[in-house]
Amino acid sequence: MLALFYMKKFADQYLRKQNPPLYEENIPNGIYDMIVVIPCFNEPEIEGVLDSLKQCKSTKGKVLVLVVVNASEISSESIIDQNIQSLKTIEQWQQHFDESSSLELGWIQCFNMKKKWAGAGWARKLGMDRAISLFNEVDNADGILISLDADCVVQDNYLQEIERYFEREISMPGATIYFEHPLNVSDERLIDGIVFYELYMRYYKHALAWVGYPHAMYTVGSAFAVRAEAYVSQGGMNRKKAGEDFYFLHKLTPKGALGEINGTTVFPGVRISNRVPFGTGPVLQQWIDGDRSINKTYSLESFKALRLFFEHIDVLYQCDDNQWSSVCESLPHVLKSFLEENEIKKEIDELSNNCTNQVVFTNRFWQLFNAFRILKFMNYARENAYPDADLYEEAEKLIVLMNYSDPDNIKYIEGLLELYREIDKSSN
Repeated sequence: MLALFYMKKFADQYLRKQNPPLYEENIPNGIYDMIVVIPCFNEPEIEGVLDSLKQCKSTKGKVLVLVVVNASEISSESIIDQNIQSLKTIEQWQQHFDESSSLELGWIQCFNMKKKWAGAGWARKLGMDRAISLFNEVDNADGILISLDADCVVQDNYLQEIERYFEREISMPGATIYFEHPLNVSDERLIDGIVFYELYMRYYKHALAWVGYPHAMYTVGSAFAVRAEAYVSQGGMNRKKAGEDFYFLHKLTPKGALGEINGTTVFPGVRISNRVPFGTGPVLQQWIDGDRSINKTYSLESFKALRLFFEHIDVLYQCDDNQWSSVCESLPHVLKSFLEENEIKKEIDELSNNCTNQVVFTNRFWQLFNAFRILKFMNYARENAYPDADLYEEAEKLIVLMNYSDPDNIKYIEGLLELYREIDKSSN
């Protein structure tokens, strides 16, 4: 008699630890290579993203689009009504998706999320965890999870480019996807606000890369993809009401730098919204209300200080007190104060004692001085030495420092944003 053995699958342990809220679903019975997860809350225009996905060029592998229609336990009757209408729309679109050989559509309905956690983060996690369970059924650790939002549209090569990237970059745990906020909006009052907001994002990301931080990236919830195994190994998505993309993507960096998919485009929605504490919607609401703080940004002097420090990484491994003092003497006072107040030398010594060589130390240094600590320093420097500066001026100066063409002929902020976009699109 043959003994039957249970074959452990890649996500068994992870899935056992999860405690999702009760939900209903309608998911086609298929085996998928990629799953696109879309949170949907009070979304009157879900047809836009579904239509753009339906029009995508066919992929070699099977793709599931999984929409998570969600609400809090305290959501208003009008929001529930809109969610029900969204479900009806999705069910109508399921018939259109059935006509495709490589694309299918499913949905999850969850209207009882606890008010403490209800939001885009938990909805995204719910959908991604369900996607992981589908990959796990066939033990597909290389399945690709794709994160999108309900107010986006995508270019017609979107799915093809994601598929090609992960086929080519077999060692990459994940990648961000190129995005552009559309500027041809009907409400012209929004244009300047969205230009400033996107330029701020691009300036900050490129400034991080310029200082030598190896994990500089855009953390946009509607524009990233990750392998199933990487998602599971880092504990999955969190339940934060907002900023879940930032925390999750930076949590992936110990597995290696994330890549960039720049051959296609996600177009995030441009509209006023208060559904999340920060992001495009709240920024545009502030802009309409007269708040012009978005045209300011972190001073380039703060980034210059970090660059000086990061240039000494080789010296920091097993450095003695004299070497540390020498490094600190070369730094601006605000950075020296930050290092002292946060006892960074103590952390570096502990790190050195647990690293066998310089290469290991350098890799782990970026876990010590990660994106969260960098952001903490930027806020410290803003308060104590380098107040916020004009965004246009700082972004223009950074272009010069990055050795790109002299932007002196660009006299308007839309042109500067377009230059940053072109730099991103040309990156591999």
